[in-house]
Amino acid sequence: MACDLLSSLCDGVLARILSLLPADEAARAAVLSRLWRYIFSAVDVLSFKETADRPIPPWEDGDWSSPSSYGRPDEDPHYIPCEPFALRVCAAIGSRHRGRRVPVAPLRALRVAFKEFEGNDAKSAPAVDWWLSHAAYQSGEELLVDLRFDVKPLCDRVYATVNEDIEVPDHEDNMEEEEDSDDDMVVEEQFASTEYFVPSFLFRCATLRTLRIGPCRLNPPATISLPSLDTMHLIRVTDQNATIKRLVSGCPRLADLTLEACNNVTKLSVCDTTRLRRVALRCCHNLKTVAADLTELRTFEYRGGVPPPKFRRSMDNPSRITSCVLDFCGWEITDPGALVSLRNFFHLFASARHLELKSARLGAGVSHGVFSRSPALPIFASLRELELTGILHNEDTATVATVTRILERTPSLEILSLFFLPEPLKERDQYRHYSNEDIFNEHCLKYDRYASLVVPVSMEIPCLRKRTKEINFVHYQGALAQRRLAKFLLRNAPMVAEVCCEFAKGPLTMQTQLMEEIRGWVLNKSANMITIMVIARKRERFKMQGIELWSGIHDLLQAEKRDDAAL
Repeated sequence: MACDLLSSLCDGVLARILSLLPADEAARAAVLSRLWRYIFSAVDVLSFKETADRPIPPWEDGDWSSPSSYGRPDEDPHYIPCEPFALRVCAAIGSRHRGRRVPVAPLRALRVAFKEFEGNDAKSAPAVDWWLSHAAYQSGEELLVDLRFDVKPLCDRVYATVNEDIEVPDHEDNMEEEEDSDDDMVVEEQFASTEYFVPSFLFRCATLRTLRIGPCRLNPPATISLPSLDTMHLIRVTDQNATIKRLVSGCPRLADLTLEACNNVTKLSVCDTTRLRRVALRCCHNLKTVAADLTELRTFEYRGGVPPPKFRRSMDNPSRITSCVLDFCGWEITDPGALVSLRNFFHLFASARHLELKSARLGAGVSHGVFSRSPALPIFASLRELELTGILHNEDTATVATVTRILERTPSLEILSLFFLPEPLKERDQYRHYSNEDIFNEHCLKYDRYASLVVPVSMEIPCLRKRTKEINFVHYQGALAQRRLAKFLLRNAPMVAEVCCEFAKGPLTMQTQLMEEIRGWVLNKSANMITIMVIARKRERFKMQGIELWSGIHDLLQAEKRDDAAL
């Protein structure tokens, strides 16, 4: 007879295993064995996520067109009654105290994610207050609280370049928005009625180590005491500058601060006694100034528009940021004044070893003449890894010059990655019926084997000639500008030991032609070729050399021919 090894484990080990699961699944484990009946009391991590309460019935179980499917829930035979999400969380938390054999373990983490929080409900807000009170009272040496009250995207800005056929908002549109200001006030009042107010006792929790919360209103008390808090993540909080400053000042050990879509914050002030090591500012579009000591800051992340916020810091304390993510969402940067602010912004991160730069157009407009004037684009002497993300149009002729200017300022670069964003799709007839051939031809790959690919060769770019060991292309579509850029980089990088290319979705034959072309550009013939192909919703990864790579491609070609013959 097989031995049950799991039941032979001690309660502490079983509880730690169940703590890795969502709370619903961990509670269901009680039915597996009598010994597990009360093991949920020892689970020290509670994770809840609101999902759809009513499942969609499969076609075999009934007719979707029947009146009962669209009538009252109690008349629908497929309806499964379900308690409100807040009550289910309360029941799960309360069940931790029903154990007879297993003592209640101190709580280490509480994670709750609402699909949509209804603050005007008389039961929802008091329930959340009780969860937080229970977590603060039952916590051990450290506590993590993660409360997400909705799953809405942070920002609705899209990446778009000026030559795309997209309507640009003008002054008349702004006038219409001003005329509709009364409607906006109604929306704000409705949001205020559903807003959650954080209870004051949470700001005096001595064991709170990590706090992620939002959207909500903090409304902290006059005295804030969070001696153990080192990570704070605020999402769409409606408090203003003074409240955020007081909250940060009440956290002497705070090292990681993240603000997401906090549109009421226009100035972020951090006292000198708080030494942040990581700061992330995402979609805080009204933030204009950041006053903080950057001496201990090592990681910085920014997502927003241009011009970015201004940093006020002492010149005696230079920046020592080693990892940086800059994501400029929205329209392409073309205004010279905004480009000057962007150039000055880059000087804060001259000491970075890892840099991610994302914008609407690949390179964030570095080829503009503004970056050649004094003070020019800084020299990133310590940069080892660079990631460039953006749209690269087929007719773009300035990309090689843009990437060249960036590489000339990175003499120690070892890894270069290019992420090509897809161009916005044009509107199509939604009611047109497409044949199998039309669907097969609807892909993102573009390849013209007869196109002229004249690029500068034997250029003296120090990093490409001596230091760069790896070059990556992600969502490579084979457009003319992308091929020129890839050829320029590979033909001027004799030290490259690994080339990785992930193709956009398309026919395998076209991807094979593009792969052969890239392979011919690589100067180091012994370099590893990593190819990721997306074919009919399948990803095939190859990491091999010589004949092994081509044998794998040959097998896929034969499989594709058999599928075509079957059709």
